[in-house]
Amino acid sequence: MEAFARAANPRFEGQAGLTGRRRLAICARHMTELPPPADPLRRRLLYRATHRGSRENDLLVGGFVAARIGGFSAAELAELAGLLECPDPELNDWLTGRTAPPVAIDTPLLRAMMAAARR
Repeated sequence: MEAFARAANPRFEGQAGLTGRRRLAICARHMTELPPPADPLRRRLLYRATHRGSRENDLLVGGFVAARIGGFSAAELAELAGLLECPDPELNDWLTGRTAPPVAIDTPLLRAMMAAARR
């Protein structure tokens, strides 16, 4: 794990003493250390995005949401709430490009999330 983390993130040097979730959060490309939003709806959505049930989706979805939730409009927050209702395996397949999302769910927010996951 440590060798992979060093290869994936050159900033890992000097962080060998970190363990568990903190190390994974630092190694993840999209996870950032941001203060929690003051708005209860944004806090709830951020929690749901970062606690999906699988670590992969926690990083893909949670990292995207954590970095951008402060700038989401009310419509984007509603769109995000709908996306968070999707089952983890399907959402992971859409984000990684294994399958195309259904037309009803294919929104600009999901497209931005997919683009961020592929970077």
